[in-house]
Amino acid sequence: MPDLMLIYGKYIQPEWRTYQMLLNTEAALHGAVRKGDGRTGPRGGW
Repeated sequence: MPDLMLIYGKYIQPEWRTYQMLLNTEAALHGAVRKGDGRTGPRGGW
């Protein structure tokens, strides 16, 4: 987790608590990845 926070911390709201973090992580991280490379997207399915 510390490495992820270093890389993606700017996409995470400081006021988020654990529950909000879990709810928003997928959108925040996928958004960050797409911003870096618009050809990317989530793979697979749940």
